[in-house]
Amino acid sequence: MYRIIAISFMLLFVSFSNAQNMIATPSSVVPCTVCHGTQLMGNKSNEAPRLAELPAWYIERQINEFKAQGRGVHPDDHSGAEMLPSAMLLTPEALQEVFEFIAVVKPPQPEKTLHGDIERGKQLYMQCVACHGAAGEGVEILKAPPLAGQNDWYLLKQLQHFKSGVRGANSKDSSVQTMVFASKALSNETDMIDIISYISTLNNETGTN
Repeated sequence: MYRIIAISFMLLFVSFSNAQNMIATPSSVVPCTVCHGTQLMGNKSNEAPRLAELPAWYIERQINEFKAQGRGVHPDDHSGAEMLPSAMLLTPEALQEVFEFIAVVKPPQPEKTLHGDIERGKQLYMQCVACHGAAGEGVEILKAPPLAGQNDWYLLKQLQHFKSGVRGANSKDSSVQTMVFASKALSNETDMIDIISYISTLNNETGTN
């Protein structure tokens, strides 16, 4: 009897602790969670990236790229095509609520789904440091987003898109031309997995992609 009471109390305490860590989702952010997942932690099923911890300047720029039809118009960019109409309807006020939500929400760190050669990936990452930072923190002045803290499956998909021309070939998506050239330096998917495996070891304390 006492054991049952003790277990019940422990479960109640855990539930209360989890509730304390949950942040109320504003109504304008709720539609975003349909694709980008609870607490905007990303959703692999529809290839929607993790938005949590991404800086406002990067998200705003991507929204503008969608609105200018620089992203989401390539026939092979299925996830981008899903985002395109949502971006078109996103108001500045709603976007500001998204930024405010991201500033306070703290979802768990992404689960690692890729397992490459981390040491080799570290060497490959040397070519990325100038734009994305040694810790993968991103560099706003270069329009280079954070990489640390992003879902590894999303990073792989984007590298594949850059290399194949699905992303970056559109002249209206001018901010990623450097990334198009950088992707060419990765010979194959093994290179991509190795470099992403190393990125997954980095912690982004300043706000990530």
